[in-house]
Amino acid sequence: MMMIKNNNNLKELLKLTMNNITMSPYNKDLISKYLLNYENSRLNMTNLNNIEIDHNNFCSHFSGFLDGDGSLKTGRRDEGKRYNPTMVIELHKDDWEYLDLLNKYFQFNTTLYYQNKNRNTVTLMVSNLTIINNVLIPLLNEYKLLGKKYYDYLLWKKLVDTYYNETMDKSEKLLICNKYRVLINKYNEIDKFPTMDHIINNINTPKVLGFIEAEGHFSIKPKLQKYLTRIEITQRKESEPYLKGIYNLIENWYVDPIYKFKLKPMTKTLYKEENKLKVHITGMDRLYYSVIPTILHYGLYTRKYIDFVLWMIGTIIRKHGLHHTMEGQLLLEEIRLSYNKNRYSTNNTKIPSLLNILKVLSMKPVYDPSKSHDINYRLHASQTKINKNN
Repeated sequence: MMMIKNNNNLKELLKLTMNNITMSPYNKDLISKYLLNYENSRLNMTNLNNIEIDHNNFCSHFSGFLDGDGSLKTGRRDEGKRYNPTMVIELHKDDWEYLDLLNKYFQFNTTLYYQNKNRNTVTLMVSNLTIINNVLIPLLNEYKLLGKKYYDYLLWKKLVDTYYNETMDKSEKLLICNKYRVLINKYNEIDKFPTMDHIINNINTPKVLGFIEAEGHFSIKPKLQKYLTRIEITQRKESEPYLKGIYNLIENWYVDPIYKFKLKPMTKTLYKEENKLKVHITGMDRLYYSVIPTILHYGLYTRKYIDFVLWMIGTIIRKHGLHHTMEGQLLLEEIRLSYNKNRYSTNNTKIPSLLNILKVLSMKPVYDPSKSHDINYRLHASQTKINKNN
């Protein structure tokens, strides 16, 4: 792997940037590592985040990701005369490294498949009975799913047990499997979704981060909306208990001890969008002192880790008041137009370089880092008004 060359200017700017970051040394160190990982990813046109894997956290993360972007398929063939139960995750080809990591880490011993004529997607399929029984089912029994897929999993597991039951008559097996098949992946039974008790008893931060990687979105609004930064999660209305559980969990996330104020309570509104519900994680000080450190600590594994880093940079710019400078605005606009769906590993060089990022982040903050964001915002607005009147 190509490493960042020894660049004294880069080191000096990184040091100045960390001096501006009002967080504990531990979290500053994490930010530095992520920024350097980001630059390596940009130069090497990769999406692999070079972080150490904790087994329990990674298993939970996988469960959360599967909840959002995975499928449990019955593999019905020949008009129900045979079945081939399969776990499937299909992603944009940029995330082949994540699927490859899952395949190797859990020893699924399968092959990644590239789909369609343009080979724009890559698929991980696990259908080997030994792997399903010895790896996948024990994994999902311990690290439980939290969305609609939990109900699907219970039915899918019964289908696996039934179809491969050597003592049952084949016609009886097929009849039972077909009954399970018509119930899996259906959304018309609201009472067949995980209860709030199930969510409370099984939710944890790595699961939610896996779910955010699958279903979430790191958002930076345009200048007309004051470059607002937030995290958005969209799900079907049936997942309301899970979305409420996510709000409650995030509200109780770790807060950097350097923050001396009390964080404002979260607005826990589930925003409606047709038959879907949307979560918005907002609040500048919460994002800066709680959400960013938590994500840095547990880690992200897909192409979204780079989008998170860019979003984190945008959040730091706003927290430091640098969106009031021309340099800050230009960088925010560059990030907004080059990340998320606008970015692929083949054009990682088009996202901002670490050098250009640090040139902005190392600038003297416009806002007073010892004050809360709300106070800084009001003081700056008041000062701007006075200057205009003069």
